Amino acid sequence: MKKLVHFLGCLLMMMAMAVTALPNEARAEIAEKPVGFVVIDQDGDVNGAVYKTWRQVVKWAYHFPYYQIIDGGAPQELVSGAVRSGAKLDKASLQALAEKSKVDVLVVARVYELDEYIVPSMGFREDNDTYVKTSACADLFVYKKDGDKFLKKKLRERELKEIGTVEHPEETIKWELSKLVNTMEGRPIIGAYALSLCLLAQIIAKKASLLRRLSLCAVKRNNILYLMPNPRPRRALQSRPCWLCWLLHQP
Repeated sequence: MKKLVHFLGCLLMMMAMAVTALPNEARAEIAEKPVGFVVIDQDGDVNGAVYKTWRQVVKWAYHFPYYQIIDGGAPQELVSGAVRSGAKLDKASLQALAEKSKVDVLVVARVYELDEYIVPSMGFREDNDTYVKTSACADLFVYKKDGDKFLKKKLRERELKEIGTVEHPEETIKWELSKLVNTMEGRPIIGAYALSLCLLAQIIAKKASLLRRLSLCAVKRNNILYLMPNPRPRRALQSRPCWLCWLLHQP
């Protein structure tokens, strides 16, 4: 009896060790490549909340389990030091900085202006509406070690619009950054409006019964998700087919 108990104990211990070892082997098969995300704030208006929203769009392109974003650390120190020394940020310099900081991808947002303030009409327009002046000026860079790829976006947007119709400057930079990293990865470019529709379409696509009620069907073609008329609508909707079609990809 003691021998049987001892045998079962050893067997359970071996099973526990095998289960514990499996995740490590899985992680070894898919090594997370480090991604350096660096923000150089030369305006002084990039707070923690803004940084998190920008980091999120970078994470959409470089996500777990293939990539791991590094906040601060060597990438931030090296890029900040290069900017302070007057070095020009281009493909050669980012390649060297990525090599020194030991990252596979280096994403840099160098912000010059991030301003938003209210401007009264003061008689320079015929109406008496209140306007908002925004400035979103930044240089955005992405360097990828695999394939030695480099992309740059020089963003200079200054607008004066009626209050309630203007896009916040941090949102402007956010979506330009999203466009840049997705272009680097060859993925669909999603803007703010298209993202909202995409999320809605994904929710609807998971609810087949709801699609039938709406007389819609989800169709994916060339990485583009469409909501199109259901070729076999239910009885209640046969007399009123829905011709709604949302294109969720922005070129």
